[in-house]
Amino acid sequence: ILPIAEIQFSNAAEVKMAEELLRTIERMTSNFNTNAAEVLAADAMPRSSSRPTPPANAAPPSPANDAAPTAATPERMRELVSKLAGAGSSGPAALEEIHKSLAHQDGGKAGEGFKVFFAAFVAVVFESENRPPSTRGHVEAAFRIPEPFRAKFRESITPLLVTTLTSKGGFNLEKLKPYAETFGLLVRDKVVDVAGALKTCAIVLSKAENRAAGLLMLLHTATMCPQADLTSSTAYAPLLKSLSDIQDPQYAAQIAELRGILGSAQAARSPARSSSQGAFSPKESSPGLIYPAEIGKVAKAGVPFKLQSKASLAAHSGAIFTVTADETTGGMITTARDGTLVTWSADDQTSQVTTLDQHYACASDVAQSTDTLLLCGVSRDVSAASNVAPPCIKVFSRQTEQGQPGWVKQGDILRGMMKIVTCARAFDGEKGGDFATGEQLPAALPARPQRDCLCMYDIGNSPTLETLQPSAQYWEHQEIITCLAVHPQDPSQVFSGSKDCTIKLWDKRMQVSAASMGGTLPGGAKVGHTQMITTLDVFGSTIVSGSLDQTVRVWDLRNMRADRGPLKEFKLEMGAILKISACKAGQVAGQDGLIAVSTVQGLAVLRTLDSTVVRASPPAGRAKVSPYHDIKWTPRGVWAGGEDKVLDLYELVATR
Repeated sequence: ILPIAEIQFSNAAEVKMAEELLRTIERMTSNFNTNAAEVLAADAMPRSSSRPTPPANAAPPSPANDAAPTAATPERMRELVSKLAGAGSSGPAALEEIHKSLAHQDGGKAGEGFKVFFAAFVAVVFESENRPPSTRGHVEAAFRIPEPFRAKFRESITPLLVTTLTSKGGFNLEKLKPYAETFGLLVRDKVVDVAGALKTCAIVLSKAENRAAGLLMLLHTATMCPQADLTSSTAYAPLLKSLSDIQDPQYAAQIAELRGILGSAQAARSPARSSSQGAFSPKESSPGLIYPAEIGKVAKAGVPFKLQSKASLAAHSGAIFTVTADETTGGMITTARDGTLVTWSADDQTSQVTTLDQHYACASDVAQSTDTLLLCGVSRDVSAASNVAPPCIKVFSRQTEQGQPGWVKQGDILRGMMKIVTCARAFDGEKGGDFATGEQLPAALPARPQRDCLCMYDIGNSPTLETLQPSAQYWEHQEIITCLAVHPQDPSQVFSGSKDCTIKLWDKRMQVSAASMGGTLPGGAKVGHTQMITTLDVFGSTIVSGSLDQTVRVWDLRNMRADRGPLKEFKLEMGAILKISACKAGQVAGQDGLIAVSTVQGLAVLRTLDSTVVRASPPAGRAKVSPYHDIKWTPRGVWAGGEDKVLDLYELVATR
């Protein structure tokens, strides 16, 4: 995965240490042999979902772009609108032709040409029987049309949405969904004021004939907007009262979901399920994590602090590769190069030790809502090609055996056509069972020039895990996918980071990526990271990335564009960054907080409010802090596991 020559090191000692650290990682992609015919056959297999796989290559721009601009006919305009969310260059090409047509017909002000465009947009995106599953791609494309047409679009779309969503009849809920989703997008992008949106939702909820539409509006608004924007609004409390006043049982499920999103209610912690209960089915949500008051002190600018060792737990005989928090038990889950899976209780005792068949895990995640553990399996034996076990995704569920809750293996999702499964992230949605992975083919093929794939799975799509195939595949990244993170406001969306220096947003309802940040622009300019992105995390309304270029960058989730750089950038001067983990408490104004950072030179905490970086002190009996492959910030502190084969716990302490 990671050629050592790509990292800049400061001295010979650091080079030697880095070589040891990265040698194991490089083994992950060595000695894997797959027949090209198998790959093509697997790629052609029917999927268990109707979601189509995006094309490998972007469609070429429309020939009309090369011709002299003319006023588009209504039929041509509908065709162009349908392509706005297309893959590769087809979307921008359609937008460019639309703009040329409007500029040719209307000149410097929106007139008859704009009316043709807007009518086509409504027909294609809202009214057509073949309308897109999500309006996001089309709406965000329309927001990129140059002025004055952009302002006219925003001015025209808002009354259409409100009028339609508050009408007394004529629309069923299925037809209202695209209007409600677009309403949420307008609130997210500040086209519609948050307070005004919440007041509108409350008014619609108060009318029995519009209640279903009101819940739909509020659901999309709540999932797309940062919680801080909602809860700080003067209309927030009256809205909660409007929800409380609804007693109709047919809306109980939607109201419960909204309360969970809005943070107005906390369900009791659900106990571990017995083996008689169905695996992968959603459970009641757990209450929010409570962080110590010390975090609030340290988060303030100018407050000095230290990062000190608190505990060290030993159970593995090999380097620890993954560290995962278990919110249900308050404990931790670790995996190591020796092929062991260790579960740690809340009082730091080993509650379960399991040896994986033929593999060790290079990545892991827990779906907290379904008590499902996902492990990306890499062959332990790479001494000869004949001994290499194919990559897989190991699936465990929490069940009670002999009175004690533990992780019980459900099976392996076999990915023999792939060279490696690099990372996995679960979607904690209402349905449960959804997750995404980053995967890589052994080599580029004539029918598949791209090797790197973002795969989405739904465990419920197959009677057995062994036969489960991706429900969607996206081949847009140009290099290996190294990390994933789930959108903090919308659990149906996931971010991916890659060696190609881009961060992409994926929505399982869309055929192509919903947005992209960073990378190389058409003119050759670099935006964001200049070397491979190695790690991602989210908090508030931001996503945080770390890279081999030794920087941590903070990006705004509400304004994701390829040409827009990060909100903030921090150069740590600690060598290549391996992992980051953001503290979910101590955030200021939605974009500042505390971030734990693991690098080839050790562990540190970055306070983004004033750019303070504090390195960790070595644990007792050790001369230095060794590099950690994985870290996780929990209410107890920063957990870290790496080459020392020990799970270390660090705590932040204000020194005044």
